[in-house]
Amino acid sequence: MLSLKFPKIRGKTIAATRYRFRFLGAGRSTALPQRKTVRALVFAFVYWCLTFVPVAEAVENCAAGEQVCAFSKFVFKVEIGGRVGSAVYAGRRIVVANRHIVLDDSVAKLTDKFGQVYTARVIPNDQHEDLVLLEADNLDRGPLPWRPEAVSRGESVHIVGYDQATNAIKVFPAGVVLLPPAANRLSRIQHIAKAATGSSGAGLVTADGKLVGIATSGDERRGDAIPVGRIGALEAHSSEQHRVVHDAIGRQYKICQETLRRMPIRRARLAKRAVEYLTRVCTKTRNTHLLDDAGQILGRAGHMKEGKAVFSQALELDPYARNNRIGLVVTLLLSGGATEALPHAKWLYELLPHDKEVLRLAVQTGKRGGDIEFARQALTTLESLDPALAVPLRSYLAR
Repeated sequence: MLSLKFPKIRGKTIAATRYRFRFLGAGRSTALPQRKTVRALVFAFVYWCLTFVPVAEAVENCAAGEQVCAFSKFVFKVEIGGRVGSAVYAGRRIVVANRHIVLDDSVAKLTDKFGQVYTARVIPNDQHEDLVLLEADNLDRGPLPWRPEAVSRGESVHIVGYDQATNAIKVFPAGVVLLPPAANRLSRIQHIAKAATGSSGAGLVTADGKLVGIATSGDERRGDAIPVGRIGALEAHSSEQHRVVHDAIGRQYKICQETLRRMPIRRARLAKRAVEYLTRVCTKTRNTHLLDDAGQILGRAGHMKEGKAVFSQALELDPYARNNRIGLVVTLLLSGGATEALPHAKWLYELLPHDKEVLRLAVQTGKRGGDIEFARQALTTLESLDPALAVPLRSYLAR
């Protein structure tokens, strides 16, 4: 998926026009090459190892505290419909996973860190939350250590989830909470705890081993998670009577994802019909990260008005969705709305004062939006972090 690299745009900006963010877990199988037998055999062997070799134990190499490492017994690799992610134990026979992994499929395979395998049935729900409950017979891990109290800004947390690269349930290095969720029903915990491909649906765990959230998306630096309290609310809306609505929501996710994959990677203008279709199908999901992906594509293709609308809708769903806010700032800058972008850039600067990409955006937004003092403040911070990166920005600010 995309990472936030800021290319130079002649006559426009030194800073960013490329968009970013990703789901953590859409691991997929790749078709075998047909042309070379040796390559096919090697690939087949690797695929066999990843598919049939039991998930490796993560505790042996766990560098976190004992309680955090012990939480790995509550985490599973989940495979469904050719997709791979993580699932977390939520009580006897029940696990929770991300809807963007489950989609509209109904049966999943769960594998724990010991290699024990369970078959899990999806329990339909009528919620637009990126969560789905699954039921597996004979699954009982005892009481789940979780914390109903809200997380605090600056609190230490770990992602504990499946790592597709190592085929293991892994405790990732510690990070911190940036923001607890807003009051909005779909708002999420913002954090800078590292994760990897396969970690969609992983547990966000405190330093004392308590579950506080379910990871949904992110990258090697920052991500977000759905508060654990939403699992209880989801349970009240999960039963077979919601099958029709559940399948419809799953199809909306699938159609949006497939549409995003079909869009050109290059910066090519899209037909009006394609823009309208992309906007319509992804808007229906009410998923901030699918909206983020859609906004990125629209922005790259030069459809700034539509991109702005998509990013703005995501921020209505979750005002703390910082990557949508980054996308909105970039879109506003490229469409001549630097003054409108200023409050968003300042919000990002306050939240991520040492993020180089945010600092570059802040310099550009301050310069073009008429707040030179803000631009200088961001530049000073950037110079202390990366003097070489700050050189062209200082020249830009001096023009």
